[in-house]
Amino acid sequence: MSLGSTVLKNWHHLFMKDWEKLPQKLQNVSHSVNQTCNELCNLPAIYRGIFYDNTKTLDSFLYLNSFRKGVAYLNGNCLGRYWPKLGPQVSLYTPGFWFNKNYKNEIILFELNGNSQISWVKFMKEPYIDSPTPCSSKAKI
Repeated sequence: MSLGSTVLKNWHHLFMKDWEKLPQKLQNVSHSVNQTCNELCNLPAIYRGIFYDNTKTLDSFLYLNSFRKGVAYLNGNCLGRYWPKLGPQVSLYTPGFWFNKNYKNEIILFELNGNSQISWVKFMKEPYIDSPTPCSSKAKI
C-alpha cells in the first residue's frame, strides 16, 4: 500500500460490513504513546448517541454544528454524507418514520476528519442550507 511514492506501513484494514462492531474494532487499533491529543483528534472517529423520543416526530433535518465531514445514521438508516464546510447543505433530511416513538433512538456519526471541538447535533423543523460553497468568497477549505 502506498500514498504517492511513500510506502505506508503498520496500517490496519477494517472490513466495514458489520457497522455495530466497528467501534470495538477501532478500540483494538493501538496508537503510539507519544501521540498528542491534537494528532489523535484529527483521526477518523465514530460518535454514538442515544436519545428517547416520546413525541409525535415529524420529518426533520439533522443539524451537525461543528462536525467536519462524514456519514450520519439514525437507527441503522443512512441519512447521508455531510460536509458543511463545502455547503450549501449543512443539515440532513430525516424522515419522521425512521424515529422510534417511545423507544430508544441511536444516532451514529462516522466522522472522517476527527473533531477536537465540543460538538452536538440537533433535529430542526427547517433545513439549514446557507453555508458557503467552494465558489463563494467565504469558503475556506
